[in-house]
Amino acid sequence: MFHKIFFAFFLFWSAQGFASDLLLKPVQVAPNVYAVIGDIGMQSYENDGLNSNLGFVVTPQGVVIINSGPSVRVAKALHEAIRKTTSQPVK
Repeated sequence: MFHKIFFAFFLFWSAQGFASDLLLKPVQVAPNVYAVIGDIGMQSYENDGLNSNLGFVVTPQGVVIINSGPSVRVAKALHEAIRKTTSQPVK
């Protein structure tokens, strides 16, 4: 039983460290409009499945996300990139 708990904790802990190293770099394509350009190839482990474009718009009321990505890991990285771009809340 202890080994299962330890293994589960290890997986969770290692996934948290792994998730923090994905850095997305939004490009401003128009005033208050940003895009993260995905890989042009197929989805893969190396590109985190990100072969589409993500986007968000900063409005006076908050940030509207156009596409949050193919996984929770990418969505969290996008949220972090948004936080570095604006202090507006994600709506």
